Amino acid sequence: MAMKPRAKTGAKSTTKPEPTPVVKEVEKSLALTKMTTVSFRTRQVLKKKAEAVFEDMGISTSAAINMFLAQVVREKGMPFQPSAKKAETSATSAGKSIDDMDSAGYIALEELWNEM
Repeated sequence: MAMKPRAKTGAKSTTKPEPTPVVKEVEKSLALTKMTTVSFRTRQVLKKKAEAVFEDMGISTSAAINMFLAQVVREKGMPFQPSAKKAETSATSAGKSIDDMDSAGYIALEELWNEM
């Protein structure tokens, strides 16, 4: 016949004590260090131009994207005003019009992008 273990008098509660604020902050910072990988597609020319800008700024592309995401979270939206308005391109600023580009006889879209 097996005997049941006796309950100890004055035994500690089985619930976990509430962590101190310092422990909470450490746990919070550990949660923030979990990393993930983001993959997206973009034009090669755009990526290279952006990387050159980031290099001039002394930051990596990854750091720049993280800054963008942090701003999205902080602003709870886009950190800039999206617009359907076309920005002035180097082709138009160089005096070329859309009509000039249409009549230029480009064979591939990539040639057109390289020209801009």
